[in-house]
Amino acid sequence: MLFIVFGLSYCSEWPKYQFEKKASRGQDAMPGARLIDSHKSADLVSPVSWIWPATTTWNYAIPDPVMEDRFFIVTLIYDEEPIALLVDVECEDRSVDVYGLNGKDSAPAARDIWGDPVEAPDGRTYRLYDLTVTPLAENELHQLCDTDWTREKRAVAGEALKGSTAEKH
Repeated sequence: MLFIVFGLSYCSEWPKYQFEKKASRGQDAMPGARLIDSHKSADLVSPVSWIWPATTTWNYAIPDPVMEDRFFIVTLIYDEEPIALLVDVECEDRSVDVYGLNGKDSAPAARDIWGDPVEAPDGRTYRLYDLTVTPLAENELHQLCDTDWTREKRAVAGEALKGSTAEKH
């Protein structure tokens, strides 16, 4: 009987585990990305998740190859649209400015090295978020500030070069 309960529970949770398998390969799909945080969840009505909780949230950081201490953070959440944030980190005092794509038009825009607003591929502008809404966890700040991102920056820069040479042909 217990085998049937766990079997049915696993089958009902199968989409969540499929998401976990795909999301865990996020570094392959996003050149230069590094996993900085993830969260597992167990569901009271799913006995298999008591033993084998699924990772339902994945946070990947991608360094900006040009601007120091700037990262794009992509959050993948089970059964939701991905969330893209731009984060400027001041590592010495551990302060951050977080910019999102759903910010108010009156909020200040993130600026690139030429002073122009930073836009996402879909044309929306990254605008300053209220940090009370999207604070970064201390372990995420540690990942962003206290680790070497050289390899990831090279991967992002290499991908950008591939894209610019492909546009010329």
